[in-house]
Amino acid sequence: MTNPERVIVTGAASGVGAATVSLLLDRGAQVLGVDIHGEGGDARPGYEYAQCDVRDRDEAHALFGSFAASGGLTGLITSAAVYGRDIALDDLRPDDVDHVLGVNVAGTLWCVQAAMPHLRESHGSVVCVASLAGRIGGVLAGAHYSASKGALLAMVRSIAKNEMQHGVRVNGVAPGPIDTPMIAGRGYKTDMFPIGRFASPEEIARPILFLLGADASYATGVVLDVNGGVAFS
Repeated sequence: MTNPERVIVTGAASGVGAATVSLLLDRGAQVLGVDIHGEGGDARPGYEYAQCDVRDRDEAHALFGSFAASGGLTGLITSAAVYGRDIALDDLRPDDVDHVLGVNVAGTLWCVQAAMPHLRESHGSVVCVASLAGRIGGVLAGAHYSASKGALLAMVRSIAKNEMQHGVRVNGVAPGPIDTPMIAGRGYKTDMFPIGRFASPEEIARPILFLLGADASYATGVVLDVNGGVAFS
C-alpha cells in the first residue's frame, strides 16, 4: 500500500464510522468521510467530508473517483447501515425491506464497485461492517436486517475470491450491539452478552483498522467476530 494511507469511510458521521475516521486521522491517514447526513464531525487536517446516498451508484462512483484522482486510494471501510424497524415477519412491507436492503446490501456493493479499480492500482484493501445478526439471526432485529447482514458475509467472501488475483484484500467484521444511538431504546440489555457490556465504537474501529492495514497482509475473505463472545455462547 502507498504512503500515506488514503481511505474512504462510509457511515462516517457517527458511531463506528466516526470512531474509525478519528483513529485513521490519528495515524496520519488522509480520509474521505461519506454519509447521508449533512454534518461530518471531525475537522482535523487530512479529512474531507461529503454527503452521499450510497444507494445511488452513479453518485458513489463520481465521488470515489474524484477522491482517488487527487492522490489515489488505498482503503475502503463500509460502515453505512440502517437498522430498520423492529418488526415481525407478518408485518413487513416492501418499503421496510427495500430501505434496509438498499442501504446495507446494494449501497455496500456500489461503494465497493466504485472503489475497486483504484484499489487494484494500490493493492489496497476493503473492510465491510457486517453484524452478528448476519451469523445467528437477530433477536431484536427484523428478518430483513438479519438478511441484509448475512448478505454482507457472502459478499465479502465472494469479492475476496475474485480480487485476490489483483492484490486487493477484502475482509469484514461482525459486531454485536454497540453503544451508539442506533441501538438506543431497542431493548438490549448488557446481561444478554457474556462479556457483560456493549462494545464502544472504538472497540470495533480498532479491529477494522487491523484488517485494513499491513499487519493483516495475509488475511482475505475473513469476517472477524467482534461481539463479546455472543457468536459462540
